[in-house]
Amino acid sequence: MPKGHTNNPNGRPKQKKAMQLGLRSALNDKYGKFDKGMYKIAEELVELATNRESSYQLAAIKEISDRLDGKPAQAIIGDDNESPVSIKITWEE
Repeated sequence: MPKGHTNNPNGRPKQKKAMQLGLRSALNDKYGKFDKGMYKIAEELVELATNRESSYQLAAIKEISDRLDGKPAQAIIGDDNESPVSIKITWEE
C-alpha cells in the first residue's frame, strides 16, 4: 500500500456506547419515544433546579449548566511547585 493511502478513508464507523443504548432503550420503553423521554427528564431537572425546598437543587442547576454551556475545561497540571504535565510522543519508522 502506498504511503499515506488507506483502504478505509472514513475511519472506523461510530458505534453507540452501551450506556447510551441502554438509556435510549429505557426511555423508549417508558415513554414510547426517546425524544419524549428526554423532554420529561429536562422538565424534571428544571423543576428540581427551581424548587428551593429540594435538596437536589444545586445538582440540577449544575447539570443544566453543563448541558447548556459545556463543562469547564480542566488543566492537567503537576504539583504546586511543578510545571504543567507535558506529553512527548516520538514516532520512529
